[in-house]
Amino acid sequence: MHQVRKSIQDADEEIARLQDASNRFSSESSQLEALQSFVERHRGVASAVRWLPSEILFEIFTHSLNTKLPLFNSKNAISNIIRVCARWRAVALASPSLWRHFVFDRRLSYLRSGEKTNLLRQTSLQLQRSRQTPLSVHLTGYPIEQELLDTLLAMSSRWQSATLRIAPSDYDQLFTSRADFTILKELTLGFNGDSYYGARGFVQSPAQDATGFVQSLPALVDFTLDGNFGHIPRGFESLWPRLLACTLVRCHAFSILPILPLFSPETRVSLVDCVADVGGGGLAPGPLAISALSLTSCHHNHFFDGFLAAIEAPRLKKFVMSECYQYQSLPSIATFLSESSCTLTHLALDVRYATLSELLTLLALPHTRHICALDIDFGCTPSAPVINALATRPARHDIVPNLRSFTLRNCSSVLEDAGILALHARRRPILQQLWVQRRAGDLPLSQFALQALKSDGLEVVIFQHLDYW
Repeated sequence: MHQVRKSIQDADEEIARLQDASNRFSSESSQLEALQSFVERHRGVASAVRWLPSEILFEIFTHSLNTKLPLFNSKNAISNIIRVCARWRAVALASPSLWRHFVFDRRLSYLRSGEKTNLLRQTSLQLQRSRQTPLSVHLTGYPIEQELLDTLLAMSSRWQSATLRIAPSDYDQLFTSRADFTILKELTLGFNGDSYYGARGFVQSPAQDATGFVQSLPALVDFTLDGNFGHIPRGFESLWPRLLACTLVRCHAFSILPILPLFSPETRVSLVDCVADVGGGGLAPGPLAISALSLTSCHHNHFFDGFLAAIEAPRLKKFVMSECYQYQSLPSIATFLSESSCTLTHLALDVRYATLSELLTLLALPHTRHICALDIDFGCTPSAPVINALATRPARHDIVPNLRSFTLRNCSSVLEDAGILALHARRRPILQQLWVQRRAGDLPLSQFALQALKSDGLEVVIFQHLDYW
């Protein structure tokens, strides 16, 4: 009996010890949870980003912006940045340049009454936050809400760059408005989508005389006009001579040829998706002064051949032919260069429908002898024959002896080591740069060739996308 009592006493003591330990553990567990909660609540205070200077935060915010989306779009970073914390919101609201991009990319006619009211409220709020910062305006839609257009035009003196793709009827109001685009340097005019209710681009009407509008553009130097296969409006005559860059998209040859002689030697002229006219487009009135000409996707209705046959450009230095999918394009270029008696320094070609003989004949002309930059788009056709031809024919003879920069686009396969190394060996020390477009996920050059070229002093640049000069 004594033994039983002793066992019970020991058990009671052990229970008491364990209960005491359990109570201590429960208390410590509560303290642990409280400490963990404190750490989680205050971890952000010790975060490195909290101590970044406002100038660094501003740079981060700037790089996070998507200038192709409205600022108040939920997919644009700025709409989330201002909700993170009071400091981030203060930095964003104190940075007017974050609010300078105005993008309207919806079919405004489909907005309900409440949505229109909200859009106008957001626009006014954004204008306030942008203060006096130069604005970028991207307006795509039809028809434009009158109050919205009036609000934007009231700030026309702050427009620095603008893209307008609107309905033909909205251009009537724009051309007759008294807006003053004092600092506008870059402007794109076009139409929203395809033909608007049967209208094809600008129409020849008294309301679409752009003379007054052009007079309000004293700083404009970069102009893109998408004619949507309609007429080029009257009144632009005084604009063409002072442009540094002009891109004409979906225009007719009969509209293009008369204005080409008005461009200055400093103007870079680009034609995109332009078309020839039935029965021919005539001739340009006199030699052109331009020094840079680019033709992209101009293969409709034999525009490419007819256009080059209609012009002479004796001062031409840079010529680009891209995505003009037709045969006999290089012979047409050779004839054009010979008729123009020009001396090219930069040449970019799409050779997917050209033969090796046509290319070598073009490059052997006296008009291409001074080329220092050559850009070839192979269109996934074999590049080895061209590389081998440039490598085996001595540079001191007749094939672009002054070549310093060579660009290869859309090669069908990885470049052969032997060919590219032979090209460098033949062309050094004049050839200084080799630009090669990256194929899907693969390097266009072997590591062996890449290291060999770089160690021998050649600058090799692998690119995904690269604009022409």
